[in-house]
Amino acid sequence: SMPAVTILPTTVATTEAAAARAAVERYFAAVDSGNAQAVRATFLPSGRIEGNLASGFVSWTADEFATRNFRGTPPARSSEFRRQIEWVDVTGSSSVVRITNFLGNTQAPEYFLLFKVSGEWKIALKAL
Repeated sequence: SMPAVTILPTTVATTEAAAARAAVERYFAAVDSGNAQAVRATFLPSGRIEGNLASGFVSWTADEFATRNFRGTPPARSSEFRRQIEWVDVTGSSSVVRITNFLGNTQAPEYFLLFKVSGEWKIALKAL
């Protein structure tokens, strides 16, 4: 079944919600490729990753995140990993997208804050 997507009832909002969703899907594809440059390209230059990991709280620039985690090969256990976009909320040139990550019996939400800059949706913040 298709994940639920919250969309304002206008053609513009529908188009923008689809574009914001596509930006998050590009991020997923970049992560799955293991290519650090592709991951960086999905973020604004000022993009950040903030949140709690098993190792504790992290606060990274998108560049630090990409450099630490992506070395050109798909992440370990990537074939077992699944994501679902739960909703997309667009207001003007900003958007919030909530996803759920699934790995085995573990579910973890993530939130993406995106802005449309120069006609393209980019991630400003990935919160975990």
